[in-house]
Amino acid sequence: YDNLPYHRFRKTFNRMSISEQKNAISIGQELINKRFSGEGDDYMRKFKVNPYKRKNKNNLIKLNSKKKYFIFSHCFFDTSHNFRSMIYTDLYEWIIETIKIIKLTHNYEIYIKSHPFSKWGNKQILEQIIKIFPEVILLDEEVSNHDIIKSEPEMILTVHGSVGHEFPVKKIAVLNAGDNQHINYQFNLHATNIQQYKDMILNIDKYRNNLIFSHEELCEFWYMRFFHYFKDDNNQQKFNDNSKLFKFNNQKTNSNINLKNINLKFDSVFDEINSSFDKFYVNKLKNKF
Repeated sequence: YDNLPYHRFRKTFNRMSISEQKNAISIGQELINKRFSGEGDDYMRKFKVNPYKRKNKNNLIKLNSKKKYFIFSHCFFDTSHNFRSMIYTDLYEWIIETIKIIKLTHNYEIYIKSHPFSKWGNKQILEQIIKIFPEVILLDEEVSNHDIIKSEPEMILTVHGSVGHEFPVKKIAVLNAGDNQHINYQFNLHATNIQQYKDMILNIDKYRNNLIFSHEELCEFWYMRFFHYFKDDNNQQKFNDNSKLFKFNNQKTNSNINLKNINLKFDSVFDEINSSFDKFYVNKLKNKF
């Protein structure tokens, strides 16, 4: 997924014929329906829990009139800089600074939801953040996103997460802290620097008016993101082997180079590194506080 040319989604879609676009919109709608039904789609299979299952536990969302800001945390040990730019140095700084900005507003509540695909040590870091900001409520990864939608959020905050194409389906404002897979679409807010990010949080009512929750654009994105690059010759969704995504033509040698095996070897090496680095990083944070 991370290798998709997300910044060219719109241009690629616009090159399709009218009949192809209509069919793509229909496929996009089916993908949206499947995700929100709680049915385990191919993307959600990698998560420990499905965030769109309606049965949940540990729902700490309060029923009151306060403005609710939901920070959807990423995994601190996952690839933070896999997009072209990010306005904060890392994911930890992003959460800390986001909380500080929200605290400048009035009548607010801040929630952080743990990522459903978190590695070891991620939850410990979030717990340390809650110690710094005890008024912030940490939601378990098993809390359903349907409950968050029902709470009528003031806004959703992410760096580049999938909430950017999920919550706009329900016409809820999502703010990205940098480049992201939705960068060509107007159903998200995209901050290009820290000052703009701060202004968007503090003046969300003004920026919310700039959002366009186009049903067709949302379906277009879902099609491009989850189907277009994963279809077989019969226009059927295929996830078993996407090695063609990693195949390119070397013009100097006029030969094809397949990176799939190389990527698998790198993944194995990085997993070994992470197992040691994660423990070191968590211990370092504990000593810091």
